[in-house]
Amino acid sequence: MTDEVVESRDVYFPGIQDFQLHSADDYTFHLSRQVLIHASGFFADMFAMGASNPGSQPVTTAERHTILNPVLCLAYAGHGVSTPSISSFTTLTTLYRVAEKYEMHAVLQSLLSILFHTRTVDGHCVIPFVKTHPIPSLALLMLNGNRLGIQAAMQECILADNKVAASETDAIGVQIDVQMVCYIHSQRQDRIQFIMTRIETWPGCRVNGSVADCLRGPWHMAVRKVVENNPTLVALSKHLYEKQACPSCGQDVTSPCQYNINSLFGELQNLEDLAIPLPSVCDLLTVHNVSIY
Repeated sequence: MTDEVVESRDVYFPGIQDFQLHSADDYTFHLSRQVLIHASGFFADMFAMGASNPGSQPVTTAERHTILNPVLCLAYAGHGVSTPSISSFTTLTTLYRVAEKYEMHAVLQSLLSILFHTRTVDGHCVIPFVKTHPIPSLALLMLNGNRLGIQAAMQECILADNKVAASETDAIGVQIDVQMVCYIHSQRQDRIQFIMTRIETWPGCRVNGSVADCLRGPWHMAVRKVVENNPTLVALSKHLYEKQACPSCGQDVTSPCQYNINSLFGELQNLEDLAIPLPSVCDLLTVHNVSIY
């Protein structure tokens, strides 16, 4: 006898446990064949061929238990099993590959829905993946998502902070067709141009009898930099409400333009509430070349 506590490597799921799945790191999952038949085309075909009858040896998989367990939890979502917490986008894409391998279509849809949900990780609320990884999220949605999900993700791509877009690399396992990237860029540039053309019509001031434009020069360039980095209402409002003096006349730059600012904010709010029109999404779906590897 020893006082050492041996960790159990048996994981039991609800229902009749008439099938065993063995992970690559020696964990055994005790599962219901009936649940797997409904959740997985792979296992449905395997059972239909008479493989792995009750009482036979467990089927061994190439995946470790840390990957199999959350996938199976999602497969058992309608059987009282809690949705697993997914802490990173890399983990989500790994689970997505496994769900694809085992033809778990409901699990794939659950993973896609997680892209839009605020998550709780280690007791803290975390913003959705579609905001932290907008372009890879769009790539996944283009594989199996619906039109509304694709449009919502594309909206996030267009309005994403440049730092967010720059941090996304192929290392997370998702790549997207260059045509889609170009389309996102063009839509983003249209939004930037929309904002800047309105700002450029705002009134200037008069110095020594001549018109001097307060909105040109350092202030104007600073606004353009803000807009190019993040063409959203939140980013722009933070900058515009900072009181700054015109270098020519010394007056506050923003106060004389308050009406114009309010009008622009109203237009931006409507655009962000209704989403940027994406008339060519259907066309893009017919020519996309997105893959997950």
